[in-house]
Amino acid sequence: MKKTRSLLLTMALIMLAATICAAEEESPLLGKQAPNFVLKDTNGKEWRLSSLRWKKVVVLDFGRTVCVPCRDTAKGLQGLHAKYASKGLQVFAVNLDGPKANEQVADYTKEAKLTFPFLRDVRFEAAQLYRVPKIPHVVIIDRSGKVRYVHTGFNDDLVKTLEKEIVPLLPKKP
Repeated sequence: MKKTRSLLLTMALIMLAATICAAEEESPLLGKQAPNFVLKDTNGKEWRLSSLRWKKVVVLDFGRTVCVPCRDTAKGLQGLHAKYASKGLQVFAVNLDGPKANEQVADYTKEAKLTFPFLRDVRFEAAQLYRVPKIPHVVIIDRSGKVRYVHTGFNDDLVKTLEKEIVPLLPKKP
């Protein structure tokens, strides 16, 4: 019986490790033009991703307000937003809480002091375009509109990794 439990535990750990490694698998979107979408933020403002081409480096953070790793990711992105928004970075949370989440999102953004837009993907159209397998799911798009980095899941080094990916993509000041 002990051998069986030990074997099951070992198999479970191997499967968990495989899942964590799968978060780093290459996305089929890497190097390709980012799919366009039009979504409204929690204030009703419409955002068209293609309108930012040649203007901004864009970070899309797909998640839910009830997901603890998603909350941690959003808080980390707030620091990057504060540091680099004036240098050409646009961060969006693409919220997947569903059609009735507007008040919940507003309460959360106020509580967490998040200042970047939360886009409402109530029909999960953007999530399907970006092939979001699980959340949190972060996509970095360069100024030419190409997907340059994709990460699924959360880890303690995520914000540092994202910053290393973002900084070289920002416009260079003369």
